[in-house]
Amino acid sequence: MPRPTARVALGAALVALALAACGGAASTPLPSAATPTPTTAPSATAGTPTPPAPTTVPGGSDRTPAPSPGTFETAWGEAWDALPAGFPVPAGAAPADPGDPTAGPVSGAFVVDLSAEDAVAAQQAGLAAAGYSTEALSGPSEDGALVIDSIGQDPACRVQTIVRPLGGTTMMTVLYGAACPWS
Repeated sequence: MPRPTARVALGAALVALALAACGGAASTPLPSAATPTPTTAPSATAGTPTPPAPTTVPGGSDRTPAPSPGTFETAWGEAWDALPAGFPVPAGAAPADPGDPTAGPVSGAFVVDLSAEDAVAAQQAGLAAAGYSTEALSGPSEDGALVIDSIGQDPACRVQTIVRPLGGTTMMTVLYGAACPWS
C-alpha cells in the first residue's frame, strides 16, 4: 500500500496534468506587474469570442457586395426574384405591382407612359445596349400583350419581357433567368 504522502503527490500531479490538458488555470500565467491591465470594464459577452474583422473585397474595393436575391420556378424556367441594379428599362418607367396574382411571380414590374409598340422598341434598344439580343418577339396575344424573349452573351442567360397595354399606360413584367449573372 502506498504511503499517504505518495498518494497526495500522485493526486496533485494528476490534477495539475488534467488542468494543463484542459487549458485550465494551471497552464495560464498569472498577471505580473509588467502586464498591462485593461482600462475598460469587460462587456457582458466577455466569454464570447470576437468575430474577425471583415476583409476587403478583391480588386481593392472596400464595399461589401450586395447579396444575391432568391429564385423561383415558373413554367418559363427558374428566375431571380429581383432585377440587378442597372437592368435596362425604358426612360420614365416606374416600379409597379404586376396586379394579376394568377400570373405568378416576376423579377420586376414597371409601368411606362408609352404605347405597347413604343415600349417594346425602347426595351429592345435598352437590352441590346446592355448586351442582350432579341431571340423572338411574339404577339399580340388576346389581351394585346407582346413578348420579348432575349438572351445574354451566355446563351444560358435568358430574359423574358411581357409588354401589356393598360389603357393609357403600358405594364412591363420581366423574368430574369437564374442562369444570368447577378451584378
